[in-house]
This record gives sequence, C-alpha cells and structure tokens, in this order.
Amino acid sequence: MDDGTVLTQSTHLVQNLPKLKKAYGVIYRLLTALGLILEHDKSEVFHFSRSWGESHPPIGLGFAPYTGDSPLGPKLYWRYLGFYFDHSLTFREHVRYYSTKAMTMVKALGMLGNSNRGVSASHKCLLYHTCVVPVAIYGLQLWYLQGVRLKGIIKGLSAVQCLVALWITGCFRTSPIGGTEALAGLVPMHILLKRLVAHSCTCMATLGHSHPVHALLEPALMGSAPPVPLGLGGLSTAVKHCLISPCKGCAGGVR
Repeated sequence: MDDGTVLTQSTHLVQNLPKLKKAYGVIYRLLTALGLILEHDKSEVFHFSRSWGESHPPIGLGFAPYTGDSPLGPKLYWRYLGFYFDHSLTFREHVRYYSTKAMTMVKALGMLGNSNRGVSASHKCLLYHTCVVPVAIYGLQLWYLQGVRLKGIIKGLSAVQCLVALWITGCFRTSPIGGTEALAGLVPMHILLKRLVAHSCTCMATLGHSHPVHALLEPALMGSAPPVPLGLGGLSTAVKHCLISPCKGCAGGVR
C-alpha cells in the first residue's frame, strides 16, 4: 500500500516530528490489524512553510528503512493528482512544469502539414485552444487568486503563446510579441487567464443547490448543502480578509 505522509507547518517544524512519528505508528497498527501492508519505503514527508531560508528537517519513522540512522528526508516538491506543491504554495514549479509541457506540444505542432500545403491559420488557432491551452493552464484555480503576485508565474505561459503566435503567422522570431499576437488573433495571456477564471466561477454558480462545493462558500451561496467547519461561512471577518482561496474568489468575483 502506498502512503503519502504530509507534515503541516507549525511555528517550529521540529516540534511536529514526534507527533508525526506517533501518528504514523498508529496508522501502521490500524492497517496491520485490517490485514493491509504499509510499504515504508514509499512513504513521503513534506513541510509547508512561508518562512524563507527555513530548514526542513528529516524524520525517523521508526520503521526500516527510515530509522534513526537513515531518516526520511523531506521532498522539495509534492505531487498530488497532477498538482505540484512547493513549501510556500507559490505554485511556481507547477506552472513551470506545465508551461514546459505545453512548449513541447507547440514545437511538435510544427510538424503538421506536408511539403505542398500546411495547416491554415484558423486551424492552428483551433489546435492551440483545444490542445495546448488546457495543458498550460491545468490547475489554474489553484494559483490565479486575488492578492497573489502573478507576473513572474505568467512569464512562462506568455513565452508559450509567443511561440504559438510565431507559428500561426509565420513572422520572424524578432517580431514584437503584442503585434504578433494581434495578427494571430490571440488574447494576451493575462487577459486570457482572467477570462478563464471568471468563466470557472460562473460555472460554479450554475451547480446544483446541494452540490458539495457550495458548502465551502458564503452562507448566502450555500443553497441546501450542509456547512463544513472550514468553509467561508464559519470563518471570522478578519480571517476572511487575510484568506487567499479559490472559493473566496468565486464567492466575491474575480477582479
């Protein structure tokens, strides 16, 4: 059985290690009692921290191979369901991974066509929006939030669209990016992302009144879904003001 163990950040990361070790032992005994096997060598530990330059200590789980002499070291990035989480939840690695993947797809699209006739410009735009954009913006709702610095994150996605604009128009590589995108009929990346997030919030508003997602929103938008302790309805005004969340953006609109 695979096991992904995640360590949540506290004031001092070292204080969480004994608690996590104890919890791991409880999980091991429960799974053993149920007749399941816990493969210790597939366990992972990950620290969440907003502090710059903070060390991330390893942990000895008390089970081979991760004992006191060879503890389990924390990972630099945590991959879960295709999302890449870093220690500060900036999602720079996530955007870098998928922008690189999208760039590879764009370069592969250049092989379409033959020696007599290539792909028309309209078909190239269709290929970009149907094949490349969904890959490049995967997990957009995780990191495109109000109050987050996005200029550096969007830079890689803008480079992908710049290459697409050159492929569609056939312009020189030194052509101005804005003019090339205009000739190709492409919306600038920052506007495209804002439009897609707004569309996502609109789709959320069309969900049924009993949909579980509504339980995370404000009481006025919850419908008949039962409330949850960590939903927006159960938080104080001060916490809501400091909160950065996709649910908050969908509840209050995207600026």
